[in-house]
Amino acid sequence: MYVNGAARPPTDVAPVIRDGRTCLPARYVAESFGCRVSWDEAAQMVIITR
Repeated sequence: MYVNGAARPPTDVAPVIRDGRTCLPARYVAESFGCRVSWDEAAQMVIITR
């Protein structure tokens, strides 16, 4: 993946194609856009903030 022309390190999880859609890890994509990613254990929820 490239962000503003700069290569990002590869993800540690391979992309998956299901039903014609490409799935990527949420953290990898969100952090590429400058977002912060955290995990709420109690709610079992990923939180993505800018």
